[in-house]
Amino acid sequence: MLLSFKVKNYLSFKDEAWFSLEANKKIRTLPENKNIIKLKDWENIWLNKTVVFYGANASWKTNILKWLEFLKYITLNSFKFGIEEWINHELLKTFLLDENNLNKPIEF
Repeated sequence: MLLSFKVKNYLSFKDEAWFSLEANKKIRTLPENKNIIKLKDWENIWLNKTVVFYGANASWKTNILKWLEFLKYITLNSFKFGIEEWINHELLKTFLLDENNLNKPIEF
């Protein structure tokens, strides 16, 4: 289960970006809120059932989906390939708008 993730130097994310499915305390206290669930056997883990990505055109939304696609691909195929295939994978691209970042690693 994916609860949160951070990404840096990947596609349109030069600096660290963070995304979480955890519901904040204010939302948890709203009466009759059906959009959150509490994980069994965890005291303080409350998750949003639904999330929405919104923003300007040509911003970061598609790149989040590409990152999730790459995560799925790694999970399902991790046993098939060596490190060379992962480094050269088509979904694994650094932040290209700054020449200083081309040789820096991608962080997930």
